[in-house]
Amino acid sequence: MVIIKMNSATTEMSKLIKICSANLFKTEFGQKYFYERGISKESCSSYNLGVFPSNINLVKKYIDLEVLLKTGIVKYDGFSDFSDYYRIVIPIYNEAGMPIGIAGRTILEEADRKYLKLSKYKNSIYKKSRILFGMDKALPHILNAGEVYVVEGYFDQIAMLKAGLKNTVALGGTAFSKMHLLKLMRFCKKINFVLDNDEPGINSAKRIQNKFSKYGINMNFFLCEKQYKDVDEMISSSNLNKITLKNKLHNNVLFL
Repeated sequence: MVIIKMNSATTEMSKLIKICSANLFKTEFGQKYFYERGISKESCSSYNLGVFPSNINLVKKYIDLEVLLKTGIVKYDGFSDFSDYYRIVIPIYNEAGMPIGIAGRTILEEADRKYLKLSKYKNSIYKKSRILFGMDKALPHILNAGEVYVVEGYFDQIAMLKAGLKNTVALGGTAFSKMHLLKLMRFCKKINFVLDNDEPGINSAKRIQNKFSKYGINMNFFLCEKQYKDVDEMISSSNLNKITLKNKLHNNVLFL
């Protein structure tokens, strides 16, 4: 049996994730947010989804301040965007299941968010070009299927897994990189991209095709049905299972 030891930063990140996960069930707005997104308590527990504490001093009391500063969770003025704005927490793990960061999602009203010029998501500092969200859960299923589905967002990946396509990972707000490609090529021979059916989604497919087709891996590009903004909405609106989801995706192939 291989024993993987956690370094101090990983240990502190694990502690922070546990605090946020426990805090979810103490906050009504957090539970309401995940419920309205169709995410069950079981999924919340499986992914360790949580709520960042509003009191940053509480976090500083239990988590090493140097780690909080180096990861950008706490700013050098002592404040934190996570405690102020991005309180919905999605933990990020590498393929070995080690925690390497968090993503925060704001629950501000759209008008308020735009007025404050805030993005919907904020990540702690980690090498996003090397990490695919959900890889720790998807890896055995990727190996078994010989192929992988790559979606755009965290909640897209959670929805795909819930629908039965467990060999799915997410980019999590970053562009598909060479490091992502090389990582996936170690485990499978086919990559299926599931992209939003809009101009950015189509442009992203073209960029990936032009940049990475020379590596010789089989790549397919699927689009969500046009009436849905993303795959999460498509799955939740129609309550799709594995077979119907695959059929819908394969009926919306993007030919490049």
